Amino acid sequence: VELIGSPVTAHKFKCGEAMIGRGTRLSDDIFGPDKHKEEFYIFDWCGNFDFFGEKPKGIEPVRTQSLTERLFGLRADIALLLQATQYQEEGSWKKDWHDELKELLHDQLMHLNDNHISVREHWETVARYRNIANWQVLTAVGVDDMKREIAPLLPTVGGNEPALKFDMLSLYVQLSLLDDSFDASRSEGKITVIAQRLKKLGTVPQVMAKIDLINEVLTPHFWENKSLASIEKMRVELRDLLQFLSGNSGRTFDVNIDDESSFKGEAGAINSTMTYRQKVLDFLAEHRDMPVLQKIQNIEQLTSDDVYDLERIFWEELGTKEDYERFVKHEQLDENIPIGGFIRKLQGVDRKKAIEIFTEFISANQLNAEQEEYLEGILNYVCQNGDIQVDVLLTESPFNDADEDSIFPGKFHKVGEFVTLLHKAITAA
Repeated sequence: VELIGSPVTAHKFKCGEAMIGRGTRLSDDIFGPDKHKEEFYIFDWCGNFDFFGEKPKGIEPVRTQSLTERLFGLRADIALLLQATQYQEEGSWKKDWHDELKELLHDQLMHLNDNHISVREHWETVARYRNIANWQVLTAVGVDDMKREIAPLLPTVGGNEPALKFDMLSLYVQLSLLDDSFDASRSEGKITVIAQRLKKLGTVPQVMAKIDLINEVLTPHFWENKSLASIEKMRVELRDLLQFLSGNSGRTFDVNIDDESSFKGEAGAINSTMTYRQKVLDFLAEHRDMPVLQKIQNIEQLTSDDVYDLERIFWEELGTKEDYERFVKHEQLDENIPIGGFIRKLQGVDRKKAIEIFTEFISANQLNAEQEEYLEGILNYVCQNGDIQVDVLLTESPFNDADEDSIFPGKFHKVGEFVTLLHKAITAA
């Protein structure tokens, strides 16, 4: 049916099957003696039946993230990326910053109210990340869990709100330096506008004390040569100056940098804008009890059927093989890494289970401190790279710096066997 140029769907119902408004009620003898109302039609101009058939509760409103949530999420993303070996040299500023970020995030989590019902609803995740040992090596799935379950529970940060917004803009820029798929050009533009407005406040002593840095931020050279350290210095030194902008223009600056809207005519089919990465993380978070994912978590041998199922899910259901390969490349993994290794990097391994397996390999009732530290190094490498092979113990730091004979007297070959098990577990038996 088509009326006034609009497609209309006609739905036919037997009386008594459905009650949709007064006109759909039963009515006896309406067409004469014993000629009852038997059926009715509903003409649906707007596709309501199809829509509400799929979504009985209608469109679920998108919850707006608080400033506290967004800051927590950004810092967690940055801390995850800073775990890479190139940022973990002892005594380096980047390692110190990595440690400070994790300490700050953990401290926020520790201040949650244990008696609050929303905290109890997510107690498993809260309890897991209250244990500081679980911060040593974060995983992509773990960070995603914290952003979805813990960040919304955090109390709103009080104090200088403009300064917190400036923190967020700065963190966006720093994230873009660690992840080249992230574009922070709009944040850079907003920071430049802020610097221009600050420069006009020459009568404010606190602003004049930082005028050299403000002028530097306004130069192309600053942005062309930006680094994590230079952006952090800018953030720390300028953030408290934003309080002097309040009231000068009615609105300091807009921080809603994620959303864009434009009118492009009549709407067509709805297209999902969720990235392949987010689809993967959501899948791993929602299916953590899936047997094959449990095998990877517990370092159990995968079968060829397991590998086939994983490839079908990651190469067909969540996206294409090309999407998968781009993601592998983005994570700086070996392009030939087994799909089980790719998943292991994202979700990690059960460290308690790994220690049990390792102690069995070296026939020990308990590991000493040096042995525990060496094992932690192996597990950290696996969680960062998804896979490990024996030659890594001989060629890469910190393994080749250690005296294995003194740490595992007469049993170092067993360490090699354990590493081989870690590697072979993610390949099809």
